[in-house]
Amino acid sequence: MKEKNLKSLRKKKNQKKVSKMAILKMRKIRELSRKDLDDKLRELELELTKEIGFSEIGTVKNPGRVGEIRRTIARIKTHKRSTEKK
Repeated sequence: MKEKNLKSLRKKKNQKKVSKMAILKMRKIRELSRKDLDDKLRELELELTKEIGFSEIGTVKNPGRVGEIRRTIARIKTHKRSTEKK
């Protein structure tokens, strides 16, 4: 019984924590409406601000997250700009 509990504890310990918000790829961004894109953009910009604040304090859990968020924001802005031109 103890051995089984130890295995389950190890599994939980080794699992990666899921990030707060999923990173969007262009395929998903194209499927979203204009309003949804604006909402996601606001959420991501808020999350980026929080992550930068955590990095300044020194309590970053995932340092690569800032770059992922920036890239997603750039994808959304690029898509918005390309649809405005059409």
